[in-house]
Amino acid sequence: MPTTIETQTSEAALARSAAYGLLAHVLRYPDEKMWSRLSDRARWTAWPEVLAAIDLPLGDAVRALQASLFSPDPRQAFGFSDVQETYSVLFSHTVKGACPAYELEYGASEVFRRSAELSDIKGFYSAFGLEITDTTHERPDHVSIECEFMSVMAAKEAYALEHTEAPGVEIIRNAAAHFLSSHIGQFLPSFARRIQEADVDGFYAAVGAFAAALIHFDCANHDVPTGPELLELRPVDEKEEREQTCAPMDVGCDTSS
Repeated sequence: MPTTIETQTSEAALARSAAYGLLAHVLRYPDEKMWSRLSDRARWTAWPEVLAAIDLPLGDAVRALQASLFSPDPRQAFGFSDVQETYSVLFSHTVKGACPAYELEYGASEVFRRSAELSDIKGFYSAFGLEITDTTHERPDHVSIECEFMSVMAAKEAYALEHTEAPGVEIIRNAAAHFLSSHIGQFLPSFARRIQEADVDGFYAAVGAFAAALIHFDCANHDVPTGPELLELRPVDEKEEREQTCAPMDVGCDTSS
């Protein structure tokens, strides 16, 4: 993992926080508010350069994502209506889109184990003062919510580093490593690959490439293995399909560093 700056600094942690915040934002349904924030160039300052200095593949991936939004060539840039249409195709409005956005759709698992995994995920959130609001119609394992959690953890790490709270840094990094090894780091590589294969040369292909680069970097940064790029999906639960809709919560993530 070639680097030109230290990875365990407040600057690097803030850049990781912004990167995860970006993913949390872009993996929600692209309404006008979301698209306006994503297309605001001011939200893309500083942190992409920090990521590029930390890890070359990660820098390349974020530049490609920027190009898909801001390219002067209209053949390379994607518009709001294009992205809305593609989102609906890829993620649908149910649990089982072409690219399921829920961790527990990946890999075979029994019902009792899935219940335990959901409780474990919620336990991570509550341990660090985060709650899913009553207005959120999403399971805790939705990719945007898990990315938001990682964004918050990286921001907490940056704060602890800036205030020389060494014990706090260790606690935060250990918890983030555990969440990577138990949850987001295990399914996100497969999720990212599905996006890239389903939306070849599209906007979400760039999102998938960025997600893959970020999760591989951050797992290495926390010294944990990443999950496989090929995970089978669990069988469809027809009752859950009828009940679950896809309306990711507005958790107010910010892509600025």
